[in-house]
Amino acid sequence: GHSNCVWKIELRVRYIPKSLSEFLERDKISINFFFNQVKDDFIQANIGGIDQDLAVQMCCLAIRHYYKDARSSNDRKHHLDYIEKEIGFSNFLPKSVIDTIKHKNLKKLVQSQYKKIYSLSDTDYILKYFELLATVFDYDHEKFVVTLGQWNIAIDLIIGYNVGISYLTHAQAKPTKVTDFENILSLRTSLLSSNLQQSSISNSTA
Repeated sequence: GHSNCVWKIELRVRYIPKSLSEFLERDKISINFFFNQVKDDFIQANIGGIDQDLAVQMCCLAIRHYYKDARSSNDRKHHLDYIEKEIGFSNFLPKSVIDTIKHKNLKKLVQSQYKKIYSLSDTDYILKYFELLATVFDYDHEKFVVTLGQWNIAIDLIIGYNVGISYLTHAQAKPTKVTDFENILSLRTSLLSSNLQQSSISNSTA
C-alpha cells in the first residue's frame, strides 16, 4: 500500500549486537543489508515533524551508501541527477519531508549536503546514519503483537539489545522487562499449520 513497496523475497536482519562499530568491523555484508533495511523501515514509517536539515543529511548518507563503490569525484557529479531522474528522492526521504519542500529547493539542499559527506569513509557514514536515525526512529528492536493465553489480552512483545525481552501493555507505557538475553536457557519454536493449529514443536538450547 506504500509507493516504495515492491513485491520481493526479503532476508531481514532481526537481532543486532550492542556495538554497531563492532558489527561493522566483523560483518560488513550483514551491516550493509541492515543499513538498507532500517532505511526502508524509516521511510515507510513516514514520520511527521522531522527536522528538515536532519532529514536531508540522512538522505545524503543513504545516497552515499547507494554509491558506496563509486569513489571518483567525477562520479559524484552524476549521482544526484541519476537519483532524481531514475530512482527518485522518495527512496531516500519520507514523503512527509518531501511534501514540505519544493523540489527545486530540495535538490539544492541535497547537492550542498552530499558534497560535504561524500568523502566520509564507509565506517564514518554508516555510523553517522545510525546515530542520526536513533534521534527520530527506533530501529534497534523488533516488536511483535502477541496475545496472552487464557486472558486473551493483546500486548506488544519487544526484543532488542537495549530492552532484552520486554512488553508494552499500551502505546504510552514504558516497556516492562521480562528478562535479558543472557538469562535464556532454551528456546521453543512452535510451527503452525495454515489453519493456525499447532502442528509440531521443536526445542533447542540457547
